[in-house]
Amino acid sequence: MYFLSGKQLLMLVLSLLMIFAILPSNLLHAEDYSSPVAVESFESGSYEATSFGPGAGIITNDPQKVITGQYSAYAEAAPSQYWQEFSI
Repeated sequence: MYFLSGKQLLMLVLSLLMIFAILPSNLLHAEDYSSPVAVESFESGSYEATSFGPGAGIITNDPQKVITGQYSAYAEAAPSQYWQEFSI
């Protein structure tokens, strides 16, 4: 029969404690949260039904530029331009 030395037993206990301390945070999924998520859609073909306003971008139905659905917001910029998202 094999027995653990004091140091080995301590390391085993500490390892198990660390594993159980980490596991609960890894088990949570986004679906577990009940806070609402805002969803925007450009399917009307305009900004009117969204929180976004017209800026540098356009609403397009060009199949090469649409991500999903029939319409998407689309903007182009020079590679040297500082990145920014659509304004709300």
